[in-house]
Amino acid sequence: PSAVRYFWKHRKELRNSGLWATAVPLVKWMAKTETTFADNQKVSGLDARLQDVLNFARKSFIQWKKKFYRAVVIYQERLADEDLLMLEKLYKPLEDITTIFASVAAAQKAKQAGDDATADALLLLCLILKRDLSGEKHYSGSYKKLVNIVFDHILNGSFKQLEGVPEPEILMPYTGDDFLTWGLASGESK
Repeated sequence: PSAVRYFWKHRKELRNSGLWATAVPLVKWMAKTETTFADNQKVSGLDARLQDVLNFARKSFIQWKKKFYRAVVIYQERLADEDLLMLEKLYKPLEDITTIFASVAAAQKAKQAGDDATADALLLLCLILKRDLSGEKHYSGSYKKLVNIVFDHILNGSFKQLEGVPEPEILMPYTGDDFLTWGLASGESK
């Protein structure tokens, strides 16, 4: 980035001014950060779909880290003025990435415990967060398929987290002929 080029271009002035001792570790850290890439190591026993989401989260974290330090270098003393912008642009993705990491770990434990409904629901959460981070199309084929699978888990009663949730009373129950009376004014007959 431009900061590294600036330090390199003005290295003689920085040495003479005494800032070189401070600038060298910063430039090394910046160069290391810029050349860091996500390691897509396979986790043993992890479902292929979860492995794909985990690889995406690792890549997104590296990109977030680079964006964060670049924003700090760019804004510097104006950082306090740009705090809300920084929170919106930088911390929301970090929140999503952290949630993906936690969801993948929880889904793996649920899968090992034999709770497929929880594992599928957590994978669905991961796909939603992946879509938010990458701008991916909402209705991809894998997303639709997983929504139907989670829906089936809920209907079959295999989604245990919903046990004990009280069912609310329906205030206006539907009857077959209700749609006929909606358009009638008071006093008119069917």
